[in-house]
Amino acid sequence: MIFALWAAPFENLIQAVNILGSLFYGTILGIVLTAIFLKRANTVGVLVGAFLAETLVLCGFYFTTVGYLWFNVLGCLVVMLVASVVSMFWGKGIKS
Repeated sequence: MIFALWAAPFENLIQAVNILGSLFYGTILGIVLTAIFLKRANTVGVLVGAFLAETLVLCGFYFTTVGYLWFNVLGCLVVMLVASVVSMFWGKGIKS
């Protein structure tokens, strides 16, 4: 019922699902791609990257007029970039 009440102002259900998905799917994709392609990334880097990416995506959604589909790209790139940088500086003390 909560989703139905939230989705009522949108033109159709597809748009509502895309908006809701764009808030989270980019961050999830960034975590998966980091695990596959960035072998030097550690757990702390990925967690910091995911938290920062999700924060930026939510702030971007509420405070800018950027199209909601771009938040997928933003979330993915921020997770991968921040995970790489934080993992370089955090070192190998904590392993995933």
